[in-house]
Amino acid sequence: MPDSALILNAAAMRRALARIAHEIAERNESSTEVVIVGIQRGGVHLAQRLSAILGGIWGHAVPAGSLDVSMHRDDLDQRLTPDVHPTIIPFDIAGKTVVLVDDVLFKGARRGRRWTR
Repeated sequence: MPDSALILNAAAMRRALARIAHEIAERNESSTEVVIVGIQRGGVHLAQRLSAILGGIWGHAVPAGSLDVSMHRDDLDQRLTPDVHPTIIPFDIAGKTVVLVDDVLFKGARRGRRWTR
């Protein structure tokens, strides 16, 4: 099996993010209550893109932050050192709808289980 594969090209990625943003907008009548938090690392960039798209839909800025979950992974015992990045959430999340964004599309074999596409 190849190490990498093209899942979405640039145009398809833009369309997918636009669809996700519209789904978020449709499901949240109170747009000022929505915040976006990207899981470090790849989820942060996607969260920023979703925030920008939602800002265009709603006509106001949608707060976006980042969360590092390195120390909460279930495979810490298999890593020499965790790859820690900053958690930056410069806004209050109390009472907000927090949309968590990650970039994981595929996970390989893990503890005897085999994940497939």
